[in-house]
Amino acid sequence: MAVKVNVKGPIVTSGSKWMYDWLGMPACSPGDVEQTLTEANGDEVILEINSNGGVATAGFEIYTMLMEYEGKVTAHIVGAAMSAASIIACAADNVLASDTSIFMIHNTQSYAEGDYRDMQMEADALQEFNESVINAYVRKTKMNREELQELMDKNTYMSVKTAIEKGFIDDYMFGNPDELVVVNSSVPIFTNEMVKKFAMALKRNEIAGVTPSDNMNVQDNSNNADSDKTKNERKEGKQKMTLEEFLKENPEENAKVDQMLDEAKAEGTKEERTRLKDLDKLAKSVTSDVLEEAKYGEHPKDAKTLAYEAMVDDSKKAAAYMQTALSDSKDSKVNEVGFQLESEENKEDEKSSKLASHVNHRKGVK
Repeated sequence: MAVKVNVKGPIVTSGSKWMYDWLGMPACSPGDVEQTLTEANGDEVILEINSNGGVATAGFEIYTMLMEYEGKVTAHIVGAAMSAASIIACAADNVLASDTSIFMIHNTQSYAEGDYRDMQMEADALQEFNESVINAYVRKTKMNREELQELMDKNTYMSVKTAIEKGFIDDYMFGNPDELVVVNSSVPIFTNEMVKKFAMALKRNEIAGVTPSDNMNVQDNSNNADSDKTKNERKEGKQKMTLEEFLKENPEENAKVDQMLDEAKAEGTKEERTRLKDLDKLAKSVTSDVLEEAKYGEHPKDAKTLAYEAMVDDSKKAAAYMQTALSDSKDSKVNEVGFQLESEENKEDEKSSKLASHVNHRKGVK
């Protein structure tokens, strides 16, 4: 049974570890690791790492212990392997990481005081420390020292994918989330979301290990010896086959392929029916020609896209109408007609009417 070694919290010296224990704070020291390795006595060891780093020399000591350990060492990065913790991870025979973990490397750091000579000596010392760190990274990643130094200069943070590409991490703890799950079959089993994409791949003869036969010059397998040789080459990825040849050699996969195509067809039909139904709800908002084009035109659209385009179109029409109205108003000079003038004329008419009424009343005219 594998023995677990917790590399969590700061990486500290054995002499200062008591303080973290007294405060109830997680930390990892060379003494802790040495004790666990002694108890493991050659059994497999799993490093469970979640640390932002710490003292470089403590990390160096733990790295050396793990490199000397006779048993297998596997590192599980469950959170972060940063700074000194990244050095410790590199001592493992196999480094696996959780989907959400982070790997970080940077230059060694310190504090100094004094004159320019003291500062220069400290800078020289840090560069030598960097060389020791790079030794561990080179052994793990096989990258050149200049490239590693450049990454350290940048304080490089890496996702699991990036760290795998660089060689710091070997694989995901739970398998690559971007890959399809394969269950005892040479044909990948797609998730529901990928059924349609798989169907499209089948149409292009691009399922695993299967490519069009144009210019492939695949030989006739009538001869048994040649047939066995061809099959072995295909298994090793040295020779490719067409979809028809693949299904002929693997008749049990026909049912799976048919099932996937049926599922893709059913899902596609359902989505298309939903799209058309949603578009019909916009019939009162757009013209019949526009609706028809969205449904069956060269570039089909969904309801959301059509509704947005209709809204934008209406806004443009409204803006154009207002612009035309303002232009017509200006041309007619209606804005030059004063409302005050019209009001004064009304007042004069009202005065004349009252005066005529008064005179007529004096004369006895009703």
